[in-house]
This record gives sequence, structure tokens and C-alpha cells, in this order.
Amino acid sequence: IKTLKETSLSANQDKSEMTRKAWKVDKGETNSEPAPIRGRPVDFSSLIVELGPMEIRTFIITY
Repeated sequence: IKTLKETSLSANQDKSEMTRKAWKVDKGETNSEPAPIRGRPVDFSSLIVELGPMEIRTFIITY
């Protein structure tokens, strides 16, 4: 593998360029749900990709 690039699910945008929508919430409202478990970032030196439960990740590779 020469290069590995993580992209959006539809593979039309680099993950590094993606931004998440910040939703407005009432000041008194709190999020009591725990944060979902996510896989770690890609280790480019060893090309190890870790996935969390119910997680889908998209990569473009060249070899």
C-alpha cells in the first residue's frame, strides 16, 4: 500500500476536511447519553485500522 486516505462514507470528501454540525440546544438541557465508542485514528506507520461497534469507515488506498 502506497497511500491511505480516510474519507466520508460516500468517499467524496477527505475526513480531515469534514466538519460536524453544531446543534443549538436549550441552556438547561444536558446530554445524559454516554459518548459512543469510536475506533482509534489510523496508524499510518503500520496501517492498522480499528473499528468500534456499529462503525463504518471508508478509505481510498493506492498500491
